[in-house]
Amino acid sequence: MTADDLERLKEFASERWDDRWTITQKHFADGTTKQTAWRTFGPVETDDDGQVFDVERIQLDGDEVLHDRVHQRNDDVVEILNYEICNPDDISGLDTPEHTQK
Repeated sequence: MTADDLERLKEFASERWDDRWTITQKHFADGTTKQTAWRTFGPVETDDDGQVFDVERIQLDGDEVLHDRVHQRNDDVVEILNYEICNPDDISGLDTPEHTQK
């Protein structure tokens, strides 16, 4: 990813979630980088392994925007609730689950 991609991801996150988002960047040994913008809507359950959070995420893959909503514990996805590839112009119009509209 380039610096321009990071700026695009910031714009999409701001458009989608205003000022309630985080971007996580991971660098891999092969020289690649993965950036994810995300917002958590809080815990949905707690079990012996810890809390599971409702997380909405945005990633860029070239000109495509990958958008999903998952239940996640730490970095592990427990359940994929929604996954779609969307047009960058459509990011603000994506459905938001009723319980997360805050």
